[in-house]
Amino acid sequence: MATAASGRRDGLTSREVEVLELLAEGLTHRQIARRLGITDKTARNHMANVYEKLEIHGRAQAVLYAIREGLVELSQGPAA
Repeated sequence: MATAASGRRDGLTSREVEVLELLAEGLTHRQIARRLGITDKTARNHMANVYEKLEIHGRAQAVLYAIREGLVELSQGPAA
């Protein structure tokens, strides 16, 4: 069983943070699952846990949280 990432006040596990980072980068649950070598259902379960722990209700709120916490950076748009 996963344990909470040390020092994280939000209670997210390291795997949940990893899934959240990938979600914030624009990957779908299926893409996240393939990238991490887990099933789509497991990826969805991780996201459900993230939503519950952060008391949020959707992808947009998750992305905003990831940006605010510095898990991902905003880009200036597509490279020329």
